[in-house]
Amino acid sequence: MRVFRLLSAAVVWMSLAACGDYSMPPKKIEADGSVYYACSGFIHSRKRSIEFTDANGERVALDGLKKLRLVSIPTKIAARMPSPLPDPRGMATDGVPFKDGWTYTWPDGAMAKLSGGKWLPVQELNPICASRKTK
Repeated sequence: MRVFRLLSAAVVWMSLAACGDYSMPPKKIEADGSVYYACSGFIHSRKRSIEFTDANGERVALDGLKKLRLVSIPTKIAARMPSPLPDPRGMATDGVPFKDGWTYTWPDGAMAKLSGGKWLPVQELNPICASRKTK
């Protein structure tokens, strides 16, 4: 019975190993001098090929590659903060004093959170994986 289990485990391991590697996005993919971004789903790579889903939700398959490199990229990044930063004891655009714990967005898209009387950066989704589809 023990030999059967060991043999079964070996067969399962070999079949999975033959299928290539799986990893999770987001990742920057460098393939034969071109750059791609995997943004959702699974990334399936083998020695000379890779399959992934890009920012537009489209499945991409590349075969016959000579050079392949996957680089992890952050899911979230710090949003741009306003410059100059307003006085935290001042007033928001609606005429109400800034409130501790609130996140504020300026008309130019800059963002900051007031915490303990200080402005802190806000984390936002990495725009590299924002859809580029045009409507």
